[in-house]
Amino acid sequence: MINDSVIIVTSGNTIDLRCSKAEAEQLRVAIMQGINGTLSAAPAVQAYSAPAVPMAGAVPPPPPPAPVPTNLPPADWYADPKGEARLRYWDGAVWTDHTAP
Repeated sequence: MINDSVIIVTSGNTIDLRCSKAEAEQLRVAIMQGINGTLSAAPAVQAYSAPAVPMAGAVPPPPPPAPVPTNLPPADWYADPKGEARLRYWDGAVWTDHTAP
């Protein structure tokens, strides 16, 4: 049965894992062969990926950044939209603090 708790002890090293007893035995044999220098080829292992379950208290990733509009006017001096000066510099993305009378 999958998720049996299996502890493998080899040469004083302890490995605690959750797998079937048959898989644990295959792993133990491979480890011992590696230790003894008799391991010939990597045993076939079935890939397993755990389902994506959020951890308790985990912070979700931030949302992706908003797309940058591509239809903005080019950088240049324009009439000040704030009305504080005659001209204000637009850097192509945002209004700057640079003004001209």
